[in-house]
Amino acid sequence: SIIFDFKAGGQFEVTMTMNNKTRKKTGTWKATASSLTMTVDGKTETMPYNIKGNKLVMKKSQKGRKMVHYMVRTK
Repeated sequence: SIIFDFKAGGQFEVTMTMNNKTRKKTGTWKATASSLTMTVDGKTETMPYNIKGNKLVMKKSQKGRKMVHYMVRTK
């Protein structure tokens, strides 16, 4: 599982759990009306997003493949 905790002031924490091992990373974020920019470990990525109900939908291309990420609000 991957959980993003977007905090006020442009900070976020991501918690990744796989095979009973958990890793946490922190980074920064900012959003415009149509794109979300996140920086983690010195790498910056900008992707278009939209919000449908309580879901955040982000689209990006990685190694020639188009990916869509669906996030659901938990708090």
